[in-house]
Amino acid sequence: MVNTTQDVTIANDSDGHGVSFINVPGEIYLAESAGKVIKYPSDATSGTIVGVRLSQPSGVFVDQCDNIYVTDIAQHRIAKKS
Repeated sequence: MVNTTQDVTIANDSDGHGVSFINVPGEIYLAESAGKVIKYPSDATSGTIVGVRLSQPSGVFVDQCDNIYVTDIAQHRIAKKS
């Protein structure tokens, strides 16, 4: 059986490399390899840079208070953006 479902583009303005986190409202947070974090609302195809200077992100998490935590293995740290 062939799947004929069409793909839907969710984000189209990233560098294509990074790690992501999706929260309960459906917002996507993408920590790009270029060193920035982009937030995509659930109904958008372009995002907003929300900060954090990174060298090599390897994980991202957003808590219930919208604090963003990103692991940066090149700098041996976890960065927090409130």
